[in-house]
Amino acid sequence: MFLWCAIDLDEQMACLKDEVRKVSEELGVENIALLLPFHVSLRISFEVPDQMEEAVKAAMKEYFSTLRRFRFEPLCMERQANVVWVRMKDNPKLAKIHDGLCQMLMERFGVPLAEFDKCFIFHSTLAWTQDEKDAERIFQRLAGAKIPQVFKAKNFVVGRAFTGKPGDFKVVGCCEIAEDQDDYVM
Repeated sequence: MFLWCAIDLDEQMACLKDEVRKVSEELGVENIALLLPFHVSLRISFEVPDQMEEAVKAAMKEYFSTLRRFRFEPLCMERQANVVWVRMKDNPKLAKIHDGLCQMLMERFGVPLAEFDKCFIFHSTLAWTQDEKDAERIFQRLAGAKIPQVFKAKNFVVGRAFTGKPGDFKVVGCCEIAEDQDDYVM
């Protein structure tokens, strides 16, 4: 089984998600990114034995409970092969969370780094298609779409996939990030 974790942005990107859905439907393109909430991945999907799933999810939730809310900003919309995403500006808080998760998963569960984890690009996937031409068509149609100027990390989500292949995933848990007196501390 494969697990992944992310910051939930679905509510904050609702208008953009509606636009992505509309464009995908108008172009007749199957967009598997729409099967999940919009989110910023914090760790590439990683494989764990089925019997470790609950322990790993509990450890991630424990890790998330130590964090406080914060803000981060988008950089731009990009297309990478068959994926269209909103790339996030470099942010030390996002990097620290990613590195902390990778370290905890390695030390406690022996989960190695995936190649993409070594040079992680924080992003929120808007479209994930079977064909690069379809992704380009969606990208061109979304060129003028309004992207929020700032995002607030308020909730984490954990997902599961049985094969690790596109389209085989679902959210299986979430965890609200604690507020400080000065909400969204960097």
